[in-house]
Amino acid sequence: MLRTPRNAAAGSLRQLDPRITAKRPLTFFCYGVGILEGGELPDTHLGRLLQFKAWGLPVSNRVQLCDSPEAVLAFIARLKKTARRSVLISMVW
Repeated sequence: MLRTPRNAAAGSLRQLDPRITAKRPLTFFCYGVGILEGGELPDTHLGRLLQFKAWGLPVSNRVQLCDSPEAVLAFIARLKKTARRSVLISMVW
């Protein structure tokens, strides 16, 4: 198991045989902001994700605002049914 997405990407790309690397396409989704100077972003995480999308940045389509624990469990159940090899990195409550 890898500790971070960065380690997963680096390990996947750091192969002795470049043909192995070529068979491992990486996908990137915007998820957050480190430091922003000279600009403004929405106050909520969902708002920031929607702003990223409006700017044309890739954002996962598996995003949902849940208003109860039951809604979170239902969302997780739907993810389990539709996800093939996806990894759930985190959920914000």
